[in-house]
Amino acid sequence: MQYNGWKARGAILWLAQQMDVPAIPLIWPMIYLAERRYLSKMGIFMLGDSFVAMQNGPVPLRTYTEFHFKAGCWKGERSSAHLDAWLKRAASKIEPWELLCRFTRAEQRCLEVALKEVQGLGESGLRRLVKGAAWQRAGPDGILDPLEVAKEGGADAGTLDYLLRWREQPYLIEMGPQFTVL
Repeated sequence: MQYNGWKARGAILWLAQQMDVPAIPLIWPMIYLAERRYLSKMGIFMLGDSFVAMQNGPVPLRTYTEFHFKAGCWKGERSSAHLDAWLKRAASKIEPWELLCRFTRAEQRCLEVALKEVQGLGESGLRRLVKGAAWQRAGPDGILDPLEVAKEGGADAGTLDYLLRWREQPYLIEMGPQFTVL
């Protein structure tokens, strides 16, 4: 599946709207947990993004990059408080239903469950929740293996078999809705 920046921005903003004080360090774990749940059920990531293991847990690579460029800071040029303030301003400019209409009901449910999972957790509890086997076994480039993420999320045997077969097809290159054989 190709990366869907429109959905990624919608997920960030909707999650920020649901928080009393929007904080980007909490958004990334919520997106990871929602994606893990969705991958475990459907066999694909809902945003089409890959996850990279960072110090505080997995982060959606393209979404993270896009967010930092859009917010006007990169590599620590501005503080976390700046990012949180930018996020609060951006989230207040759009209605929640306008964001949720970007997602299927199954995707909405995954976002809602992830939000509930993270709320009320302390920093150590949150790290334990997201720094599982997939994070620990990230490849040399830091990218998490979707098969490991699905296992960690409790995927059934059929989903794991599907992901394993898809991973073993290196000659397939995604080109929009169809696949092309080299």
